[in-house]
Amino acid sequence: MKKVLFQLLIISVSCLFMNTADSFSQAPTTTWDIDFEGSLPFTPYCWAEAYTFDQANGVLKVVALDHPWDRFVFWARPFDLGVAPHCDFHIKSDVALDNFNITFKDTTNEAQIDIQFTLPADTVNWTYVYLDLTSEINTLNTPVLAEVQWDPNAAATIWIDDFRMGEAAKPDLSPPTIDPPEDILVFKNAGPQQVTLTGITDGEPEIVQGLTISAISTNTGIIPNPSVSAIAGDSATLSFTPVADTVGQAYIKITLKDNGAVQNTTVDSFLVVMLVDGGTGYLQDFNVDVVPPEVSSLPGHSFSMVDSSLRVNVNRSQRWYGFDYKMGAVVDISGNPYLNVKVRTESDFVLQAFLIDYAGNGYAIELIGGQYLYNELITGEYYFDHNRIYEGDGFLDVLFDFSGVDEYILDLSKITGIKLVANGTSLNHEGVYLIDELALGDSA
Repeated sequence: MKKVLFQLLIISVSCLFMNTADSFSQAPTTTWDIDFEGSLPFTPYCWAEAYTFDQANGVLKVVALDHPWDRFVFWARPFDLGVAPHCDFHIKSDVALDNFNITFKDTTNEAQIDIQFTLPADTVNWTYVYLDLTSEINTLNTPVLAEVQWDPNAAATIWIDDFRMGEAAKPDLSPPTIDPPEDILVFKNAGPQQVTLTGITDGEPEIVQGLTISAISTNTGIIPNPSVSAIAGDSATLSFTPVADTVGQAYIKITLKDNGAVQNTTVDSFLVVMLVDGGTGYLQDFNVDVVPPEVSSLPGHSFSMVDSSLRVNVNRSQRWYGFDYKMGAVVDISGNPYLNVKVRTESDFVLQAFLIDYAGNGYAIELIGGQYLYNELITGEYYFDHNRIYEGDGFLDVLFDFSGVDEYILDLSKITGIKLVANGTSLNHEGVYLIDELALGDSA
């Protein structure tokens, strides 16, 4: 059955019809699921015999002989639409009907919901119509219906199938979809940026739902709230201009919302990292009097400066804890994937070196175990090289090779940090070592 897009005009009006009792002795039903194969819960009728009805082969055929003021009616009383205010059906016609009206009339005879839709002239393909009456149900005096009235506005032959109302028509809708956007790196003062968002749909293969898209920034001091273009096909363009002379990061939160009654919102996000372009090499010689702000650590580490070198005091009781050096710039070492550490130690140990890219990839740990928990590296989310450092009075140049790293674990073209871990495989470690120089890429 083909999917047809049409505009629904929903109007709530108060009308006066012929007298009908305000209450009924039988309890209201809350669901209809009618395939027109067997007996019906209603008898289709019209007031002026302007229509004929034929139920055969699982389809209700309605012939409009002419078109006075009359309508044909599904006698719904009493049907409680308030429990699940939904209706859907398949319909086709041999005549194009540009103002087909369907009315849900309550039992007070004083209020109703009118909906208009367009139907093409097509006797082969069915048009699927879904009506969400959630926002209109409160305009009725009572959600209990007396009738569902049909007004095709022209002489025609009409076929109706799979008519559902109430709980049976409540959509088990899927939320809108969007391809997960990738995190991006933007260099400081890079100017206007555009990101193409793809895979945007309302989540439904048959129901046509209106769809809106919006985006906000979690850090407008760096990235102002982006603008988003109108959806074209299954894509849209997100645009923003970073604030000049700033670095840092912000998440861009994207919200997709359709007009379905349930499961109508999808939220996704991606990270924008703004850093200085550090070229293809980086060098830190620690020729300073205070610990550089780029140095930070996990628990069990303390730092001081000794004769223009960084003194690292380790006293940890968990595996794989180390210290981080955040360069504040992005360095491309894809052409020279090496790290050189000039180091001296007061006792032998194994030094494991990790590199971190702009997205935070390259190092990941998790707590495992039962009664006693300990850290372990997460398979497929880390890469390190290691060297044994021997006790001595002088500094040694120790080279770490990252040429074998998988590109899905670490992006060597966008390195932003270094992590050094002393005896990472041990549950605990105590010791001191000094670093005189960190050299990366072309500076190694």
